[in-house]
Amino acid sequence: MSFAQENTPTNSQYLAFQTGLLFDAPYNNLNVRLMVEYQKDLNPNWSYGIAYENTYFLVSPIQSEGFSENINGSPSALTFNFYRKIRFIGDKWFWKTGLGVGVLYANATVNPALTASITTYVRLSPKLYLSLPFFILPNSDRIYLTQGLTSKSDYYTAFSWFPIGLSFKL
Repeated sequence: MSFAQENTPTNSQYLAFQTGLLFDAPYNNLNVRLMVEYQKDLNPNWSYGIAYENTYFLVSPIQSEGFSENINGSPSALTFNFYRKIRFIGDKWFWKTGLGVGVLYANATVNPALTASITTYVRLSPKLYLSLPFFILPNSDRIYLTQGLTSKSDYYTAFSWFPIGLSFKL
């Protein structure tokens, strides 16, 4: 395939759904994670997405010392992401690496947030893709960074854990 063909604009659009767990630090909460994202190809190798995620508190397996103050409610995020597709086997198996900016809502406050991701996609049919974590990092495909959500912490970091999803080509 020539360089000109690889950078030809496409009209491909996708609706992606992903679930799994979300582990956050320094609060050490384990949440159930639900994400929906609209993605649009800019060309065969670049795309953007607008994602909304919500989490539901599951358990706090390890209580951090000095962190009796915890996150009230379930964090949610709205992000704008920019992706680069790295092909392994054409359009049948590839990775999308991405960076994003947006907002994270928790503890009745809205904070700016950054995201980074790398996700494996496997084509199941011409219009259906399975999304899985990157194989080298088998448990996660996305990380979130923002300022502290309580007075006890200066930062908030969370990462997806055992994510799995489906992307539908529209």
